[in-house]
Amino acid sequence: MKSKQNKQSEGTSSFQELRERLRGMTAMERFEYIAAYYWGRILVAVGLVIALIWCVQWVGNLQNNTIFYVALMDAAYSEEEVDALCEGFVSTLDGRGAHDVMRLDTSLVYLPDSQKGTELYNSYLSKEIMMESSGLDVYLTPQEFYDENKDSEEMFLSLEEVLGEEYEDYAEDIVDGTALVLEDCLILQQDGANYEPIYLTVPSGAEHVDLIPAFIRYLTQ
Repeated sequence: MKSKQNKQSEGTSSFQELRERLRGMTAMERFEYIAAYYWGRILVAVGLVIALIWCVQWVGNLQNNTIFYVALMDAAYSEEEVDALCEGFVSTLDGRGAHDVMRLDTSLVYLPDSQKGTELYNSYLSKEIMMESSGLDVYLTPQEFYDENKDSEEMFLSLEEVLGEEYEDYAEDIVDGTALVLEDCLILQQDGANYEPIYLTVPSGAEHVDLIPAFIRYLTQ
């Protein structure tokens, strides 16, 4: 019991001594003093806060269920605008769970051969990303990218097969049966791309083909 009281007394005394030392210092001197003697504890506290935030985000990501995955090339969206677009689309769908999300990848940049002679780079984009990216459902690109890759075997799915009965609603804006030309859509209205029109295609490995008609309706509303 006495030991506990002694520790409390020592702690109170130390706190009072710290107050006395700080009282006669300027604001800068106080900062330098605290930083010198408590820097280690400050770093530990900051580290714990960062770790806690990371754990919360990690758990949240584990709960998320990606129901639709879109890649927008040469995007001009901010992170907040990307979130708004994705949440807007998911909100239009019936029967979706609280953790269902749409993913919009805006990290890809198109480098045409005519500008930098990047034939190998463009080949990598078309073959590796468009055909082998797991879960990719829709690709939104400049016309030049589509023109350079449209003749590749099994690159794009037929939009007539994807859209079914809705195909006729967009037929006049569909090129070669595999690309929908978007000249006035939500992304262009929000200045979300660095080019126009946008060519919408469906890679052959798309996993959520059933949601593509709803996504097109969302973009062209």
